[in-house]
Amino acid sequence: MKIETKHGIYIQNQDLAYLLQHDTNFPLSFFLILQQENIDQQFKQNQQQFHYYTSPLIIDYLKKNNYIIDYNQIKDFDIEEIQELIGYINSQYQIEKRKLNRLKKIEKQNNIKLDQQIMICQNLEYKIHSLNDVLTIKQELNFPSFFDDLDIPFDFEPNKIKRKFKIIRK
Repeated sequence: MKIETKHGIYIQNQDLAYLLQHDTNFPLSFFLILQQENIDQQFKQNQQQFHYYTSPLIIDYLKKNNYIIDYNQIKDFDIEEIQELIGYINSQYQIEKRKLNRLKKIEKQNNIKLDQQIMICQNLEYKIHSLNDVLTIKQELNFPSFFDDLDIPFDFEPNKIKRKFKIIRK
């Protein structure tokens, strides 16, 4: 999940790991920052951990990425609306998966189209997975107030929140 604020953006380890592994347009400068932070160890320790970035390049890159769930877009959704969104994205995924299966039969020579279709399917799958995580959080906690003021990061209900998430400011 990503969460935009006035001066920066929060992003979870699991989303950074996904982008590093699957996004062929991942900015080199961002990659170098992650290397300096020894982010691999942090990924292994806590997938739910958030990092905070203020670099305009990083903010712009993360804002443009549609496959990472944007908290600000879904914070007011109730459980049924999130379930509907998951259903809608799942139907998109099924359409793209059928296209992929057709391409596999036809496009033995043109790997670029096939690779692009595989990426679309992987990204939709990831978005469904992330929305299911949001659904779980929403069912367990008071989700809308959970992230209301990120200048006071997640300290509203210290016991519940600190178990779920940890913030690292960059």
